[in-house]
Amino acid sequence: MFWTWSQIQFHSSGLIVVDSFVRAIASAVIRKEIAVIKKKILIVEDEESLLKLESILLTSKGYEVQGVADGKAALEAVATMKPDLVLLDIMLPEIDGFEVCRRIKSDDATKHIPVVMLTAKKSREDMAHGEQVGADWYITKPFKSAMVIETIQRFIS
Repeated sequence: MFWTWSQIQFHSSGLIVVDSFVRAIASAVIRKEIAVIKKKILIVEDEESLLKLESILLTSKGYEVQGVADGKAALEAVATMKPDLVLLDIMLPEIDGFEVCRRIKSDDATKHIPVVMLTAKKSREDMAHGEQVGADWYITKPFKSAMVIETIQRFIS
């Protein structure tokens, strides 16, 4: 794109401002009013205390968080919320986490969404099943908060 000299102005902050749209953006940057777009995380956890803990942890790190307590609600939330990542328990009412993950990963509209299993199921078979249904990562409970944050950042930063 090219501009004429009449469209270019110098702002007192030292920024060069081009046309009214860019001038408005520059003004907002100067006033620090541009909103940060938060990454959206869907937490699927049927244990209320863990859902609250995970929500507080992720909200404090600047993520937009929605929590649901069963597999059916998880699939509905994925369709409407379009999260940047799903943190998914396995042992859930309605539809278990393995099936939720399989459905997310088999749908062209959602297969790009990283799914991190966060579960008490620690056997090699369970981990292999998670990989088979398309989970991107597998964390076992009890978990360290730092590990969860690092994993999330790896997938959506």
